[in-house]
Amino acid sequence: MGGPRRVRQRTRWEPTITDATCYPQSGTARAFHREWAFATVLLSMVVGVSLGPLSGYLGGPVDVLLMHIADVQLSFPAILIAPLIDEVAHVALSHVSQGSMAVYVLILAIGLSG
Repeated sequence: MGGPRRVRQRTRWEPTITDATCYPQSGTARAFHREWAFATVLLSMVVGVSLGPLSGYLGGPVDVLLMHIADVQLSFPAILIAPLIDEVAHVALSHVSQGSMAVYVLILAIGLSG
């Protein structure tokens, strides 16, 4: 009941937001997640926009083949396809390049599975 309460100013390194699990995230982490999500959606859009008109223009067996591929992809949940793509990439990449390519493999896995 004394004087006004003082609010301590945040320093630069303190978290400004928490994620769904209540772990703190910095502004840099949020910007990274935003860029990662944008790259994933962009990849999905490029694949869909390029294969859709191709399938419609060529028709016939190409259309049937692409629709069967889409049916197979949609029959499996993305939660199973993304780890599969990740494991295939780890086998295909050398041990040295796995660490540097991890983010790109995740973007590819989520983009192609969703």
